[in-house]
Order: sequence, then C-alpha cells, then structure tokens
Amino acid sequence: MPESRFPQGDRSDGRAGPIGVALLGSTGSIGRQAVDVLEGLSDRFRVVALDPRGSDPWDAPGLEGPLVIVAGSESRGPSRAVFATSDRRVAIPLRGGVESLNVSVAVGVLLFEAVRQRVPKDGR
Repeated sequence: MPESRFPQGDRSDGRAGPIGVALLGSTGSIGRQAVDVLEGLSDRFRVVALDPRGSDPWDAPGLEGPLVIVAGSESRGPSRAVFATSDRRVAIPLRGGVESLNVSVAVGVLLFEAVRQRVPKDGR
C-alpha cells in the first residue's frame, strides 16, 4: 500500500500531526460553558473562529500546529464571547450572490487548508 501524503501521527517539527474535532454546541448560541472550554484551551492551542466578516483570509498561513476551529451560525458566525477568546477571525470569500456556506462546508474548507499547510512542500 502506498504511503499517505497526508499528516499521520506527531512530528517534532510541528508541520503535521493529528487533527481532533470536538463539537461544543450544535444549535442555538454557544453557552458560557463552551466559552470557558475555549479559554482553557487558548494557552495550548491557536483558536480560529470562522467569521463571515473576518479580517483574515481562509488560506493565510498560520493553521499549522495545535489548532481549535470554532464555527457558529451560518449567517452571523460565532458569538461575541467566542470572538473575544479567538486568536484569529477567518473569512471564506463568497461569490455570485451566495450569502453564507453551510457550517459543515465552511469547517471542511478550513480543515482542508489546515491539512494542506501541514503537508511538507515536497509532498511527503
């Protein structure tokens, strides 16, 4: 079987490693408990919030290393309390009159980019 070109396991250089996913809330606004969890993770992980009005492009460098991705409602993004705990607010540009992406699609786009940034330039 050919070796995978996608990140597997831990690497000492920080370019690749496991990507974990935790669902903090699936409907309505994220509660105080979820914000507390994010605040507890912020010293060990970069917290990136998907924000339709975010200032950072989705494909900007900086998605390698320990990462938490937070997504909120499709039209407004996460709550202000979540934005306050975030290191970055990332936007995915939309064209052709599209107002928002399905939240699972938006997270998938950002996860794909995080994996792409972790793959060594030589593809190995």
